[in-house]
Amino acid sequence: MKPDIVLVHPLFISKDPVEEKIMTPYFPLGLMYLASVLRNNGYTVDFFDCTFKNDYDEFKEYMKINRPPVVGISSLITIRRNALILADIAHQNGAKVMLGGPDPTAIPERYLHYKGTDGDYPVDYVVFDEGELITADLVDHIFQNGNFISNRRDITGLRYRGNDASIVSTGNRELIQDLDGLPFPARDLVDIDAYRDAWMKKHGYWSLSIINTRGCPYGCSWCQKAVFGKKYRSRSPENSAREMKLIKDTYAPDQIRVVDDITGVRRNWVLDWRDAILQNDAVIPFECLTRVNLVDKEVIQALKQAGCRMIYFGAESGSQKVLDAMDKGIKVEQIYSASQLCKDAGIETYF
Repeated sequence: MKPDIVLVHPLFISKDPVEEKIMTPYFPLGLMYLASVLRNNGYTVDFFDCTFKNDYDEFKEYMKINRPPVVGISSLITIRRNALILADIAHQNGAKVMLGGPDPTAIPERYLHYKGTDGDYPVDYVVFDEGELITADLVDHIFQNGNFISNRRDITGLRYRGNDASIVSTGNRELIQDLDGLPFPARDLVDIDAYRDAWMKKHGYWSLSIINTRGCPYGCSWCQKAVFGKKYRSRSPENSAREMKLIKDTYAPDQIRVVDDITGVRRNWVLDWRDAILQNDAVIPFECLTRVNLVDKEVIQALKQAGCRMIYFGAESGSQKVLDAMDKGIKVEQIYSASQLCKDAGIETYF
């Protein structure tokens, strides 16, 4: 069946020596969430994953055969060039093209003012900040489906070109508060075997990812908070545990990586999460990221009981002067303390 929309992940491992060396590929949860939301709205969604592709020609062939009317691409600064080349290919094959992710959110003009091989602008829209609800409204607008918003200016959260090629902003969409209301990511669209094989060949185990919270309330001076912002929001512990159980039963990975910016901003959430994981028989070894000022013995023990095997701490520096200059909000002594707590609990640390 011809897809209504294809979502594209523009990371080619074969074109990135660093990614090729470390070989820890995780498919993009953001696109998988978009796919689930669009499916719930009745659209046929396909996923073109460049991770294990060799070159752009494979996408050219895909577009010629499938001719999807809408193409959505997620981009980071490190893969901006790939994303723009793929956008150009999609445009040349008649698709409406939307870009989202941290880099387009930070600098939409780099995408909207990019000119392709035919001298035309291939990118039609930038979806700003969190993409699920904005993309759903935009796709309804493009297809004129359901109670669609007829004027794109009324779709909050977009950036696009006006008649004089200037950037039009429709403002910022309110951040999603009810994360439990989002469907689980559409992992079935991904070639799981390709990811599993790459992990096993390089590391002897394989890993999947999950996200529990969005946003970071801290103010480190160097951090770019595009997409999720500073307002911290979390799924319920029960909702997360149900997804972990689904992953465990369906895919049986050796571990998962919790890709939240910070795990444990609300310590009681961690304790309740531990309880929900145990109650749902959802324990899977996992890695997570947090801050040294957020852990104490009880939190570390709860994470251990939930399956935590490694914590990535944003230590940044052993110099208090440097930490203060970064507005990091931690003390060097807290780095030592967090490390010792993890060592005592049998949790590995990565700084």
